[in-house]
Amino acid sequence: APALSGPTASGHRAERLRLAARGRQSGLYVVLERPFRASNLAAILRTCDGFGVTQVLLIDPALDPKSDSLVGPSASASLWVDCVSFPTLAACSQHLAAVPGGVTSYATTLCTAHSADLCAVDFCPSAG
Repeated sequence: APALSGPTASGHRAERLRLAARGRQSGLYVVLERPFRASNLAAILRTCDGFGVTQVLLIDPALDPKSDSLVGPSASASLWVDCVSFPTLAACSQHLAAVPGGVTSYATTLCTAHSADLCAVDFCPSAG
């Protein structure tokens, strides 16, 4: 995360950065399997940044998330969104299983025979 003090952070700017940091969604993860186009991954990282996602998990990525071809187009997102790479789906699943309180998973697929209408999914089920 960016520094919140120093010669470039006025009091007003520092407060705006603190407010943005408090609005991050630390419990929301985006998982991508085998991303291979830097431009697409950069766009996803910028979108995650906009929604406050703090961590993107990459399974068997075909590119380095710290490469110049990726960081350049998503420079601001690289300040706020951490990319964590895993060699296998099992390793990523193990990481998510260790998250305190657990996680709820939603997945997308190109297989339309098993797809659900996005508008019909209740992403915020009531407790109990």
